[in-house]
Amino acid sequence: LLANMWKFRWRRQSVLAITIILVFILLLLLTTQLFIIAYVYNTYNEVGMPKPLDPIFMNTTQSKKVVKNSIKHLLSSEMILKHGKKLKWIAQRMERLSSSWEKSRDQIMSHHDELFSNPKHILLFPGPLSEYSAYDFAEMSFKGGHLSELTQWSDLIATLHMLGHVIVIAVSHDELIQATFEGFQYDLLFTDYLGMYGIHDA
Repeated sequence: LLANMWKFRWRRQSVLAITIILVFILLLLLTTQLFIIAYVYNTYNEVGMPKPLDPIFMNTTQSKKVVKNSIKHLLSSEMILKHGKKLKWIAQRMERLSSSWEKSRDQIMSHHDELFSNPKHILLFPGPLSEYSAYDFAEMSFKGGHLSELTQWSDLIATLHMLGHVIVIAVSHDELIQATFEGFQYDLLFTDYLGMYGIHDA
């Protein structure tokens, strides 16, 4: 009888000890995960993504409220200036064609002003300007390098801005993650075959 009682107590103590160890391991894992989340958030918070531009609203002759952005408004924004050389060629192309963009906007607005009354929040991630491209498009853009990708991105950025949409441009994996931490709800995401690697990692 004493032997059976001893075995029962030993088993009970063993189960209790194992339970305590498992609880300790779970708490340790939970604490580690919380630490990692806090570390990642603080790290990406240091990136300091520029805030998106607020649309410039105006009233039409029919008393409709529409967005009338300008290329100058975009080029002087923190979003463009902060990226410096990364967006330099794109910015120069937009500036060179600014009168054409504004003329086209006015022509479209005169017939379809409804296109300018419902701005979307759009995230753009140009893969050729990110670390996912082995070829430095930004660096080579002024040295006879490939320009077709940058031309497409320049025209897309200008088009979306002139149509009155709120755009955010991310040119690195860190900025792509930060853009999601900022709390903005995006209606659309534009990227390319290189940018898909960043989307996958994010």
